[in-house]
Amino acid sequence: ILTLISFGKGAAIGILLFVAILLLARNYISYNRKSKEIMAEDRLIKTESKSIQGVIVESSKNISHAMKRSSKLYRISIDGLAKQDLERLKKNKSNVVKLSAEIDDLRNHLFYFIKNLDDSSVEASNFYINILSYLTDISQSLEFITKISHKHVNNNHKKLKFNQVKELTEINSELETLFSSTKQAFDNESYEEIGKIISNKQRLYDLVKEKIEKQITRTRSEESSPKNTTLYFSLLLETKDLIEATMKLLELYYSNYDDSVEPATIEE
Repeated sequence: ILTLISFGKGAAIGILLFVAILLLARNYISYNRKSKEIMAEDRLIKTESKSIQGVIVESSKNISHAMKRSSKLYRISIDGLAKQDLERLKKNKSNVVKLSAEIDDLRNHLFYFIKNLDDSSVEASNFYINILSYLTDISQSLEFITKISHKHVNNNHKKLKFNQVKELTEINSELETLFSSTKQAFDNESYEEIGKIISNKQRLYDLVKEKIEKQITRTRSEESSPKNTTLYFSLLLETKDLIEATMKLLELYYSNYDDSVEPATIEE
């Protein structure tokens, strides 16, 4: 290559540039293809079962995918805020909109789901409606968190303070455990494991409450940035709502699952 360039031949340089562009294009196409495959793998799918047990089993993939994506969305919001990474927060904001749109698609399919049920499947429709309601609550909390995080950085407001970042990182660690454990339970259809996850509910609530109380103390004694304080309280309160919606979803599954009943599906 160096020999070609040293001769200063325009054709040689042109060939090298063409090869470089070709390699970049190939890598770009490969990356896009893999990204689309991952997105397709995590997409939410419509449920077609006609019994509660069938809906539980069939919707497990949706819950697993929603938990995986929720964990990533929350983590990037906190990390993006800490690092003032506007580009990452912007992309995260776009990704949460996609999740909300997929949940909306499931809600739009609700009419056809109910129409295909027989008269004895009213419980299944109620169960499915509640699933979609809690998934909507989860996505709305995540959408709020991602939007205010992006807005704060985009408007060049003061960075979160060290203690605030540290506390949010601690909460994120707990939420990652919650989402990961939930994903694993639904991946393995180990619904009895949901009870163990639910048992941590109060501890998670208490953790968020503790951070709220700490910020109240800081605000009264040392805090000087209204925007910073408003953002932090908003993140904590919406995180509490996110935990609550997730726990209600888990409690719904846990209280309705019966391993002695064979799931029924809609016949073709």
